[in-house]
Amino acid sequence: MEQLFVSALMLRLGIEARLFEYIEAELPNEKRREQLMRISEYQASKLLARLTRLNPDAKEEVYVKLTPVDGGASFGLRYTPMTDSLASIHGRLGELLHFNFFIKNPYWYMADRVDYPGLPTVLHAQDLIEQGIRELAEATSGDLVSHPQFRAAVEHVIEDLDAGNPLDPG
Repeated sequence: MEQLFVSALMLRLGIEARLFEYIEAELPNEKRREQLMRISEYQASKLLARLTRLNPDAKEEVYVKLTPVDGGASFGLRYTPMTDSLASIHGRLGELLHFNFFIKNPYWYMADRVDYPGLPTVLHAQDLIEQGIRELAEATSGDLVSHPQFRAAVEHVIEDLDAGNPLDPG
């Protein structure tokens, strides 16, 4: 049982880490630390929603083929995006990691899947963790840390933060 909750926490942190790898790669070096501290106050799903709204291409996987001018062999690089589904899993894992989970799900301990909304049993939570692991493995399988057009979206977020505007995914 303990391993389930540890796995949920580790997966949640892994999802956050990948999202911030995407963002960090786009921030200018001279203000990177300051800007990361300001951005990291937000939930992964809200920040992802804002960034992908500013740049819808950031939701798409990208293959970049490079061919050296000297005639060398071509090679490809791939960007794999953080998906809405994975950002949602981040939030749902948060539900699992709070005491209120046990109050909302009185049958949490059952070794059977029941037809209730949310994560009514640990088996449902295990399914969510397995799905999250698969999706995070895909999100980290690319060679590029960010979408080639992600820089403009991050700059818009920084401008909004500097202007005192809250991040709003809607």
